[in-house]
Amino acid sequence: MEQAPWKNPADQEKRLLRRMLLEQRKALTPAQRCLLESDIARQVLAMSAYLQTQLVLLYLSTPWEIGTSILVAHALGLGKAVAIPRCYGQGEMDFCLFDDHRKLVPGFHGILEPPRETPALKVSEMTGAFCVVPALAADRQGYRLGYGGGYYDRFLLHFPGETAVLVREETVLEQLPREPFDHPVNWVVTEKRVIPAQTD
Repeated sequence: MEQAPWKNPADQEKRLLRRMLLEQRKALTPAQRCLLESDIARQVLAMSAYLQTQLVLLYLSTPWEIGTSILVAHALGLGKAVAIPRCYGQGEMDFCLFDDHRKLVPGFHGILEPPRETPALKVSEMTGAFCVVPALAADRQGYRLGYGGGYYDRFLLHFPGETAVLVREETVLEQLPREPFDHPVNWVVTEKRVIPAQTD
């Protein structure tokens, strides 16, 4: 029998940590967010996993996430294919090729995404791709604290490429509370460094 979320210690700890970190991120000024985006983008753009791939999977950031506008523009400028997420109910998500914001429509929680008629990429088409993942925090094993929907954990389970999570340096923790369905990434990227995930 599945345990109720409010009786799961890890889930409860995640909820409290998520609330605290989200408030901290919202307290950043526009200038601080802009500098953070620029410094993290600089780290990503120097990664071999990014430079060598021809397909980059990127989220379109909300005001409270680590910004990705520099990464989107850079990847398109280099002629790389860029794919962005499209969310459905029950934590399901796919990715579609992207080249123009004017083609997007409001989707889950009002976040812009490709319209439903846009073909989704197949998993077989993502071999060797580089996926940038949002989060509020991450630990040294590559596990992340997301926003609670489980979309990326489900998607990454079958993703055949390299993965990197973007977080502030001060939110890199020794170990996050962990649940069986949590899926780690390969790299943790902050404004100061790129950290390879340590395997257990």
